[in-house]
Amino acid sequence: MTDRRSFIAGLALAPVAISAPAIAATSISAKAHWDMMMARRNEAERAHLQFNQRHDHVFKEAYKLFPNKNGPTSRQPGYADWAGRAHYEAIGDQSDALCNAFVDADFAMIETEAPDLQAVLWKIEKAFEEEGELAPHFKAAILKDARRLLV
Repeated sequence: MTDRRSFIAGLALAPVAISAPAIAATSISAKAHWDMMMARRNEAERAHLQFNQRHDHVFKEAYKLFPNKNGPTSRQPGYADWAGRAHYEAIGDQSDALCNAFVDADFAMIETEAPDLQAVLWKIEKAFEEEGELAPHFKAAILKDARRLLV
């Protein structure tokens, strides 16, 4: 900078030069965080589906041997012996735990700040998949993202 006028003009750009990398870093880290959370969610879904596919024959056998509209129960004759041999309750408990992890991961995704409109669309599609009313804080999270990214 050779003169005072050039120096002053350069000072006017200083805030942009200083804040631009911070803005870009925030955007990148939000996307990286979203991607990490989505990878965890996808892994939870994969684990749940694979476990249930591996043990599907046990669930089918239970419903065949012990028909009941709510599923087999310990009050049905022969259930306790069969369930012990088939490890039915342990398999059911593990399936429930994996399902809970998957559902928790889905809910965590809805609560995670969406880095872009594609992420907001994912949230909206997930909301429409849910049975019943979506919890108010999930609605608020989706609307907050949409307002931040669209307005």
